[in-house]
Amino acid sequence: MIKVSVIIPAYNIEKYIEKCIKSILNQTLNSIEIIVINDGSTDNTLKKIKKFSDNNSIKIIDKKNEGVVRARECGLENSIGKYILFVDGDDWLEKNCIEELYNNAEANKSDVVLYNSYWSCEKGKRPVDTFNLKNNILEDPLRELFLGNIMPAIWAKFIKREFLITNEIQLPYGLAIAEDLAYVADVFMCRPKVNCISSNLYNYYSRSDSVTKTVDKRILDVDKALSLIKTKLKMKNMYNSYKYEFEKLAFQQLFIYRIYNSPKLEKVNRILYNLYKSRGIKIKRNNYILEDISKYNVGAKIRINIYVTNYNLGKIYDLCRNTIKHFLIS
Repeated sequence: MIKVSVIIPAYNIEKYIEKCIKSILNQTLNSIEIIVINDGSTDNTLKKIKKFSDNNSIKIIDKKNEGVVRARECGLENSIGKYILFVDGDDWLEKNCIEELYNNAEANKSDVVLYNSYWSCEKGKRPVDTFNLKNNILEDPLRELFLGNIMPAIWAKFIKREFLITNEIQLPYGLAIAEDLAYVADVFMCRPKVNCISSNLYNYYSRSDSVTKTVDKRILDVDKALSLIKTKLKMKNMYNSYKYEFEKLAFQQLFIYRIYNSPKLEKVNRILYNLYKSRGIKIKRNNYILEDISKYNVGAKIRINIYVTNYNLGKIYDLCRNTIKHFLIS
């Protein structure tokens, strides 16, 4: 029996893919299959992958470029493991990662196991919590996801394959960004039994050319992902039960991350702002959002309120604020 299927989508990552694969081959748990999907790479990624072709535990799938979601889906379709672990091809695992996750899932009969990671770069690495739960107790994973207490990263979820099949959970095709959020929300809507372990087992490598750091039209997919989630909530008659939590999610994803935290506002940020406003979120009626804003200092609260009121006023406020800062420094 194959205990775990590790699915690795790979696109133009010739510098990183060997380290990723080796970290899985060196795992302390046996009975692992590794499915590497070359998603139409134009560099030497496929050549690097084929170095491992003699290893019977590795399946190599070479396909035309269709994006990470389709690559993961292709991996799922070809998997036979009891559990699934998605790994990005520029990341790597701690040696005991899969054994610890597998043993925990088996002992607790879990559908999903959450675990922590390391944020890694050329200068080193630091531990990162992928969930923030009191005493690691998780009564409603969907609510905690919406409130920002669970990172939506798909690689931070160890999932039972039968659960995905039984609930007919499909990867959200057509999204370049926020596909993890849409997928994990879909998983949690199906009420899995979720367990948490505090171990840091995954190394997320921060690349300067990562798509999540690129400000272009692809970030509009954040709004598409939110719309997908809302549609599925309504289909399952769950929206009214999660209305305020979902609004907090939309406020965080569209306003805080894309407007308030954006170092430089581009045209696409304005589009996202209008999409946020079109959702008609009443901040003063949402205690989750109010509680979140209350944690900011006075200056930040003023800035948030100005931007919430009017985008152009916010930009004028930022211009004045930055001019004053520059004058004081000089």
